[in-house]
Amino acid sequence: MTHETSDNTNIVPGGIDVSPLSDLYIHFCRQVLTRSLRTAALFPPDSHTFFLLCTNDGKVRLGRQQYNIEPDTILYAPARSAGSVIFRCPADTYVTVLSFSGTMAEEYLARAGFHMSSAAHLKDSLGEVRDLITRLTDIRYVTEANELMRTALLYQLFSVLTACNMQRSQEGSRAGETNDVDYLYFFLDYIRSHVDTVTIQALARAGGLSRTYVYRLFRKRYGMSPSDFILRYRMTLAAHKIQTTPESLKDIAAETGYQTYAGFSTAFQKYFHVLPTAAHRQQDIL
Repeated sequence: MTHETSDNTNIVPGGIDVSPLSDLYIHFCRQVLTRSLRTAALFPPDSHTFFLLCTNDGKVRLGRQQYNIEPDTILYAPARSAGSVIFRCPADTYVTVLSFSGTMAEEYLARAGFHMSSAAHLKDSLGEVRDLITRLTDIRYVTEANELMRTALLYQLFSVLTACNMQRSQEGSRAGETNDVDYLYFFLDYIRSHVDTVTIQALARAGGLSRTYVYRLFRKRYGMSPSDFILRYRMTLAAHKIQTTPESLKDIAAETGYQTYAGFSTAFQKYFHVLPTAAHRQQDIL
């Protein structure tokens, strides 16, 4: 995606070494005009992207999904799909583009109510979000202190978006609507607390739901089965522990749900294409 930036564009980090183990970090945050948005390779691999429309309404196509966007709406584009976004808005429409990654990015996104591609009107949270975006785009120089500040502002942004999502959830509950987000919150907490024993049957039993419903919920929100989601969580957690803690591989295997090291090693190698014993040397495994 090529672009023309406005005067308050910040510089993309180039000299700061961001660890792939960071749970949340920004690739860039910049303001662009919709007339300049065209398909190309702007977004880093595996990065997530928010698009914030602040001036006009219009239509946005993301893959096969089309959204009728009002002003002050935030659109989420999952990793690997942000480059396919097409805007159909007036030429003077400004869009803030915020690209980010991290080992916990998807969990923060789930808590903020963003699952697959989705859009949300900011309503009462608009002022806070605009202020945070302004502060992000005002950071012009690449220094370690500035990168820490950008990360802190990203945490704040997710805090605001999560609060906004909780408000939408409460409004939906008062209106008698079924809210799948509440189940997802519960399931994410359950998986984190029972990572060594969790199964799809356990999720269904704990939530009082059928296995079919749990499967459809994960497939709809994450594009994968509950089993695949659990595997990804276990493997990511294991890689994080291997690279950042002195724990033995046997202990890590047990903590992530494997009764034998052989079974853990096979699963880890299949997922990351590297043995656990060599993973500590792979700085870009995640």
